[in-house]
Amino acid sequence: MNPRPAVIVTRPQPAAEGLVTRLQAAGFAAHRVSLLRIESTLPVADARAALAAEAGADLWIFTSVHAVAALGGEAWTTVKPEVAAIGAATAAQLAGIGIDAWIPQHGSRSEDLLADARLADLRGREVVLVGGEGGRGVLGPAMEARGARVSVLAFYRRRPVVPDPDALAEALAAPAVLHLTSAEAMTQWCAVAGDRAFEPDWWVVSPRLAEHARTLGLPRAPRVLAGPHDDDLVRALDAPSEDAMTEPETPTAPPSDAAAKPAAPAPAATPKPSAARERRAPRGSIGWAVLALLLLAALLVGGAWGYRLLQAQAAQITALDRALAATTALSAGLRDDQIDLTQNLRRANEQIALFDERLGRYDDTLGALNEQVSAGQERVQLAAVEHLLMIANDRLQLAGDVAAAQTALQLADARLARLADPRLFGVREAIAREQAALAALAVPDRAGIALKLAGWVEQAPSLPLKARVPAERPTSPDTSPALPAAPAADPMIPWYQRVWSRVSDVAAQMFVVRKDPGQAARLLPAEEEALIHGLLRLQLENARAAFLREDEASFQSLLAALRGWLAQYYALEQPAVAALDTGLRALQGVPLALTPPDISDSLLRLRAQMEPAPR
Repeated sequence: MNPRPAVIVTRPQPAAEGLVTRLQAAGFAAHRVSLLRIESTLPVADARAALAAEAGADLWIFTSVHAVAALGGEAWTTVKPEVAAIGAATAAQLAGIGIDAWIPQHGSRSEDLLADARLADLRGREVVLVGGEGGRGVLGPAMEARGARVSVLAFYRRRPVVPDPDALAEALAAPAVLHLTSAEAMTQWCAVAGDRAFEPDWWVVSPRLAEHARTLGLPRAPRVLAGPHDDDLVRALDAPSEDAMTEPETPTAPPSDAAAKPAAPAPAATPKPSAARERRAPRGSIGWAVLALLLLAALLVGGAWGYRLLQAQAAQITALDRALAATTALSAGLRDDQIDLTQNLRRANEQIALFDERLGRYDDTLGALNEQVSAGQERVQLAAVEHLLMIANDRLQLAGDVAAAQTALQLADARLARLADPRLFGVREAIAREQAALAALAVPDRAGIALKLAGWVEQAPSLPLKARVPAERPTSPDTSPALPAAPAADPMIPWYQRVWSRVSDVAAQMFVVRKDPGQAARLLPAEEEALIHGLLRLQLENARAAFLREDEASFQSLLAALRGWLAQYYALEQPAVAALDTGLRALQGVPLALTPPDISDSLLRLRAQMEPAPR
């Protein structure tokens, strides 16, 4: 009993994961070597809108589960016509989003769908093929030949990928079965496997792929599976190998009646010697007579064996004659069938010649339509990118909104990245430079500064002033030293000295002389405090208005005036006043007028790319 072969799975993800799990559950070793990846050509919303625009058609045909996946997982609620699917898996995917579809009665290939009686007469019907870019190109021309008007919606494309070298080496380490489901995968396998590409046994899902394998130089014919499904591969792996099957030998015809019966031995007629010879024979000749009898007996036995051998050969010749007669009759029947086939082939060739002429015209028309549709889809994407770049320029130049300009540039670059067109790399390069220029701008925190100014306006009435006139003069105990009692008149002291001493004592009690360190603080009456606070609030409001207008000259002038006002009337040694003065000094270094960079280069490059090429 031969061990179960390993299988190299080349399907894209996530289909490859499901097939690997299925093979492992069936007891087969599986190597995941994905050669392609599936990517959507349109966003989900655009794909659904494009399909909804074809609601007036008579029939939608989905040719792949990937085309259904491009519509997203939301239920389909808009109007739809009759829907067909290439196979059960695609129909199940459609049922998941609320679309009922019929499938061909047998098989899941394009030929099986065309063989369905519901597509026999398509005259005057509009058919929409929903699939991917490329493909076999069988359904469209065949349905146009039946009178249908066919349009194509390509919702996905296949992109080649390079598998992990370790996984590839592990897959090629031992004899294995290579499972291939598309011509793109076969071409990519030859590119990545190199000289070892033909070592595994190639198993393909259609005769068309078998033909493509021969064009790639495969030295032996690949095995063609019954279909593209996972179960088709598993059943083929479980079935006996085609190489182990041998043709039965040609049966030998039954022997004839004559050959079936054993041949009766011929009577051994011993010649009777004459009496005269017996009389004349000497006695010494008896030995020779016995020897002659023995030889005669040997000849009779040999003759009998030869006769039986001739009968067996005659029976074989009779059987061969019968087989030849049957073959001749079969050949005559085949000759008649060949004549009929030749006539049918001649009529078919005449019809094919007519169809070829019509298909040539249809191919030209379809090619022109495909080119227009592809160019239109790309132009719609480029128009959206152009609109985003115009928004970025307008927001930056007119409103000075750097954040909005950066967001618009990011969205435009993301759309260009999805297009993956090398011709647009110059536009993306210009966008990258413009994003770097915007990131280098020193943009002030306008909202934060405006909120600070508003908070200072609310705080102004509570700031402490330098000095104020008290409402009532405080009373204090009299601590002045009592005047010395006038000395008694001393007749020895002259009267003028006594008078001067008295005046000096009184003056010392009335006046105190100190050194003035600076200008004395001005005492403010209570009725002027509200006016000073109000003027401070008014100047702060004016500064905030100048900031919001981006009037840098007025804003800086008002900040300087505010600091002078604080120094003149408010107590700078108090924490609240000191904090306000520090904040105003910090705002004096904030630039309001920004010089936005030029971000129009990307827009000009894009428009140059969108210009139609001269014919």
